[in-house]
Amino acid sequence: MKSTTIAGPVAASDPHFLEAAEGAAAAPASSPSWVAKPMRRAQLTLADEDPANLNLSCWLDYLQRTRSDAICLGGACVTYYPTQVSFHHHSL
Repeated sequence: MKSTTIAGPVAASDPHFLEAAEGAAAAPASSPSWVAKPMRRAQLTLADEDPANLNLSCWLDYLQRTRSDAICLGGACVTYYPTQVSFHHHSL
C-alpha cells in the first residue's frame, strides 16, 4: 500500500517514470545467479590406500556423467603428510 501511495506522485511528477517502468516490465528476465540455482555436489571419502591407487580418470568420468558442480574430498583423521598431531594416523 505504501509503494502505491508513493508511486502516484512520482509518476505524476516524472514524465519518464512510466516509460522506465514499461521498459523494465518488457525486458527479458535474466538468468538466475549461480547461487540461486541448485548445486550438485559429490562427496568421496578416501581410505588409507586410495591416494596411491586412485583411478582418477574413472572419478573424472563419474563427475562429468553426474554433472557435479563441486566435489568434497574427505580423508577423515588420516594424513598423507608428516604431522605431529597425535590423533592423525599417518598413512603410507
